[in-house]
Amino acid sequence: MALFDIKKIQYEAQSKKAEDPIIAKINQRRRQLLIHSYLYYKLDDTLIDDATYDRFAHELKDLVTKYPDKAKQAVLSEEFKEWDNEPKLFSGYGLPYNLPWVARKAMQLLRYKANEDRKNGKEID
Repeated sequence: MALFDIKKIQYEAQSKKAEDPIIAKINQRRRQLLIHSYLYYKLDDTLIDDATYDRFAHELKDLVTKYPDKAKQAVLSEEFKEWDNEPKLFSGYGLPYNLPWVARKAMQLLRYKANEDRKNGKEID
């Protein structure tokens, strides 16, 4: 039996970082941009309008600019390195939205919306 569980230590370290509200917000916005980019570019579908996507992107860019060290500690820092450094790339097209967890979450959100629409009597396409 190992004296230290490396995976547990890494998880706890990441959890402590996520307790920081700035890092938590960067994490949230990065995940949202990936999921909504997947929906838009891969599935030709949306759950949010362009203005909301743009607001998320601008908020993330502002956080990354203001707190670059925290942005490096947040999730997906390598995947967003080019996006973080290039303001004109607010499009999600160049992001790695083909990650398996992104597809799973996007599909989960679409199913949730379809169920809500059914409950509310909306016609589903």
